[in-house]
Amino acid sequence: MTASKSEYTIGHSWQPRRHIIPALLSATEVRGPYPGVLNKVRASAWILDYEFTAHGKWKITTRRMPWRERRASTVHLYAPNVPVVEDTRFLSGIRHSAWLLLSGGTETGLEKMLDRNKEFAEFVDAEGICGEEFHKIAAVASDRGEAGFAKAQSCLWSLLNILLDAEPIEDGIWRIQDVSHAQKQLSLSARVDAILENPEWKRPSLKFVAQKMHMSVSHLSHTYRRETGIAPITAWRQRRVRQAALLATKGLPLKAIAEQVGFSDAFHLSKVFKKIMGVSPRRYLALAVQARPPITCSRRETK
Repeated sequence: MTASKSEYTIGHSWQPRRHIIPALLSATEVRGPYPGVLNKVRASAWILDYEFTAHGKWKITTRRMPWRERRASTVHLYAPNVPVVEDTRFLSGIRHSAWLLLSGGTETGLEKMLDRNKEFAEFVDAEGICGEEFHKIAAVASDRGEAGFAKAQSCLWSLLNILLDAEPIEDGIWRIQDVSHAQKQLSLSARVDAILENPEWKRPSLKFVAQKMHMSVSHLSHTYRRETGIAPITAWRQRRVRQAALLATKGLPLKAIAEQVGFSDAFHLSKVFKKIMGVSPRRYLALAVQARPPITCSRRETK
């Protein structure tokens, strides 16, 4: 960081984590004079770029695209190898920008946010919600370097959730939901649970649920585990086992219960039941019977 508190450059470039999807490659935040040049940008990775202040004009050079104003409080998403030019030659004063390079954008669901040419997307962030996440990531990158990867990844997931929940305005243009509206929305785990509990789908796969929610399997699994502490398939099994336990106390045979709650057969149900409940279905039923209060019968006295 530079000596001036009003001007600084912070960030870090991490070692590639090919087994992690998505994975941050680098994070940078800059506050200082506008570069005042035609800046050509192209990367083999996905780019998430945030402007806290207006940043001149920009355009993609692979097609006949007119120059566009780069507004303050906007996120730009660029697919890999998309050539972009930024023009800040006629600006003065202090710019404030941040950008991230990451891998795994397609698997995470970012590709679905792109325009029809599959090149870029713009997110209007009127409340600066995304800007806060960009700053958190850059600050962790600067303060902790390579050791800050896990923390920065956590912030990245928060940012991606915000972007993936944005409201469409037009082709490739999205609006970040304001805080009051976002708080009213169901969490991702609640939406997943609603699908898992739907009796219409007895054995929904993660791929099926992800398609229903318009996101990748990896993004769904990671976010669900972060919100609940368990994997989606574990949550599904726990719900189905609780249903099976209730049906068992009603006297239904195990084969019929397995079919009703979505297990392939009675053996599979028994195996999962014991793993979750700690006892077999037969033993559970015996314990349930023992725990019932004694039934007393009364009769009317006749006079």
